[in-house]
Amino acid sequence: MTLLLLVNREDRLREAVRKSVTYISLIVLPVAVCLTVFSKPLTYLVYGAQYSIAPTYLSLLALTSLPIVLGSYVIGPYLKSVGETVKGTKISLVN
Repeated sequence: MTLLLLVNREDRLREAVRKSVTYISLIVLPVAVCLTVFSKPLTYLVYGAQYSIAPTYLSLLALTSLPIVLGSYVIGPYLKSVGETVKGTKISLVN
């Protein structure tokens, strides 16, 4: 329903996309950095030292969420709503 309020108002749509990327970045980036920094103590606290490779895996897994800061979750729906489905398809193929 909110999207219907933004139809034919590209300036408001762009602003909504910018805000959503900003808010997602404010949440995901600190969580990913904290997981990367504290992965070893957290893993050793929960599972013990027997899982020595788990902190590295957890760090890599947290780092895969960093493209969200560039708008990877928002750009696809935005391009579809603007009618640029060809660009969206090309971006999906590259990913």
